[in-house]
Amino acid sequence: MKFNTSSMGKVMDQNQGLLEIKDLALACNLAEGEEGVRDVLRYIYRFQPVPIHDLARAVQLPVPVIASLRRELEKRKFAERKSGVILTERGLGFLHSLGILVDIPFRVFEVKYTCNDYLDSLVPEIETLVAGRPDPDVTLDQSHATIDTIVRRASYIYERDGLEGKNLILLGDDDLTSLSVHRFADEFGIRLGRTTVVDVDKRILNYIRTTSEEMGWDIETVHLDLKDSLPIELVDTFDVFVCDPPYTLPGISLFALRGAQSLKPSQGKKGIICFSRRNPEDSCQLYSNLNLMGMVPQELLPSFNNYIGAQKHAGSSSLLLCVSTGNSDFNADFDVNGIYTASRKPNKE
Repeated sequence: MKFNTSSMGKVMDQNQGLLEIKDLALACNLAEGEEGVRDVLRYIYRFQPVPIHDLARAVQLPVPVIASLRRELEKRKFAERKSGVILTERGLGFLHSLGILVDIPFRVFEVKYTCNDYLDSLVPEIETLVAGRPDPDVTLDQSHATIDTIVRRASYIYERDGLEGKNLILLGDDDLTSLSVHRFADEFGIRLGRTTVVDVDKRILNYIRTTSEEMGWDIETVHLDLKDSLPIELVDTFDVFVCDPPYTLPGISLFALRGAQSLKPSQGKKGIICFSRRNPEDSCQLYSNLNLMGMVPQELLPSFNNYIGAQKHAGSSSLLLCVSTGNSDFNADFDVNGIYTASRKPNKE
């Protein structure tokens, strides 16, 4: 089968194309640079017309960033809107100059995260459990994960031996993953160790406390701003930590640090960190910070988590599994100022 390489406009000179893509990245202040622009153009070409939210989710860039790039593409007559974003003849010629010629209209490789069909019955039950959860507090970078996501999380933690007899700490839990974990454990008769939720939002803690008491579950709740040190009783205590931290690099680093400090001081303890796509510089800094904490990245699952709304991270985020080395430098100097998006200047993240 041959795929379409026709319908190209007047092909732009290659050097001009390279200048255009560089200028587009600069005009949009795109931290991912020219490769980020290329990813967007290539996806539009293959799947046009593309609604802007679908485009943001596919390339894992925030909706406002995609909207800014779309405006630039329209200004340069490379794209237009027709039931979504499409490329113009001029845009096709631009793409051709970059060596992108074939528009295969389906994904030839795709990673999907699915739970066993047996868990389908848990989804409506957990949906009922979390139905009354407090509205997200955007000043704390809260955004609710979908029900499917928190069921997947519980399943994933189990498959990575993070539940049976294990002490589990959740650093922030507006998604109510703790409730999903306990319902999952009930379903299979799993004996959990200690479960502790730490959060700065008293509304979340009250909801978890009330619901867990009604269900007969033992979930400890601790009110704490993670900018403050962990209480001594939470240090060197847990086998697994889970966090879905603020969107910023300092926020991710701080929550991961508190998680690492909470783990028992031995090798092989686990940390699960959920975060949106980072630009290469931020990713390098994050992994460097994790190394100083004695945490080794072991498995990265892109777009594992889906959220309701959450334009800041295009409605999805990755899940990173780390394991402890038993060696750490908790006195390392991390930037923990401005951990929430609202407290940082525009374009810093």
